[in-house]
Formats: sequence, structure tokens, C-alpha cells
Amino acid sequence: MLNQVPDARDALRDLIDKHAATETAKAHASAAVGRYEDRAPGVEVVFALLGDWQSCTLHNLPLLARLSLVNAAANIQRLGFVPTVALVPLEFRADGDEA
Repeated sequence: MLNQVPDARDALRDLIDKHAATETAKAHASAAVGRYEDRAPGVEVVFALLGDWQSCTLHNLPLLARLSLVNAAANIQRLGFVPTVALVPLEFRADGDEA
């Protein structure tokens, strides 16, 4: 919300100024808003899925795994990050041991 609505940060600052119980709480909350503003836009968060991806895709994941991944990506996106998925193959040696 803070990155999607132009005046949301200003409104949040006003609420902090009016309703903070103590000066310490006010300073802490204002600092958190400031850190949010200083964050670089479009920071990417990568979900790296390790496995044997030779014949599999994200659509082959079990239903609950797919739902969890979609939910996590939505949460990451709401925080202002860009979620992506990387399928990372695990390589095995011919004798069956991990490399």
C-alpha cells in the first residue's frame, strides 16, 4: 500500500504524529517509514527451487506447494518487492551420488 498509493506515506506520517503514545514510539515508527522510502525500487526476491527439473515445471508442483508459492509471492509483492522464481537443477554423478 505504501508504494501503490501516492499519499499513503504522508498519511501514515500524519497518523504517527497524531497517535503515537510516546516520543520513542513516534521516533521508531517514523524511522521505519524513512527506511522504507530509502529502499531501492524494484528489488527482486528470488524463490530458488532446487530439484530435478529435467521434465518438470512449476505446474507439476503439488497443489499445496503451488498455493504456498503464490501466497508467498503475493506477500512479497505487497511489500514492494518483485518476486521471481528460479528453477535450480541439482546435478548428480553417474554413480548416483550428489556432486
